[in-house]
Amino acid sequence: MDKRATIKDVAEAAGVGVATVSRVLSGGSASPSTRERVLAVAAQLDYRPSALGRNLRQRRTGGLGLLVPDLTDTFYGQLSEGVLACARSSGEPVVLGSTGGDPEQEAELIGMLLEQSVDRVIAVPSGDAETWAPAIRAGMTVVFADRLPPEAGREDERDEDPAASALDDLMLLDGVPARPRPAQEGVHAAIRPLDVPAVLADDRAGIRTAVRYLRGLGHRRIAFLGGPGHDRRAAAFREAVGSPVDEELVV
Repeated sequence: MDKRATIKDVAEAAGVGVATVSRVLSGGSASPSTRERVLAVAAQLDYRPSALGRNLRQRRTGGLGLLVPDLTDTFYGQLSEGVLACARSSGEPVVLGSTGGDPEQEAELIGMLLEQSVDRVIAVPSGDAETWAPAIRAGMTVVFADRLPPEAGREDERDEDPAASALDDLMLLDGVPARPRPAQEGVHAAIRPLDVPAVLADDRAGIRTAVRYLRGLGHRRIAFLGGPGHDRRAAAFREAVGSPVDEELVV
């Protein structure tokens, strides 16, 4: 019995990426020549997606997908264990995938989840908004955790008046408490243009608060010790300490 063709088979035969195949089959954007080639290959291979488009929108098949960059990472391992524990208590099957931080691998896993009729996914995204658009168009319920796709915006884009921030820093140096700030949105926010909910930590505000606190204690040489995937936090630290930044203190 011949093996059933997968979305990866279609992508390889058509000479395009998995994300492109997903876009074409879900009615997304693609050049006419690419669309024609993908559809021709899909027909030739008798590729039949099991949960794209109308099928997924018309029914909930059950099952939860969980995509993280690295299962060996302590944080993502704990996140996975928490999701698995919650799902286990309710008898929810979970399809767990590691993207390796690679957008192409992530697109392939998204296609696999759709093929397996998984209709909900929690993800720490590595790909951009275009990578996730096929899943959204197909009706999959997506929740981002820890970070956002690049084009989806960032939670630290809630711009603050630089002059007000500088004034607060000067007040702290003089021993005067910083001015109270208006309440900000919670960490649960609708992400546009994908309009996908996300659960995020406000790294920028946390690091800014820490730097101000240390300066209030009289410290001047404040260092940042980060790790893999902490570029956003390092950028927030550089912004908090202001120019010039001693790069030897950013580790």
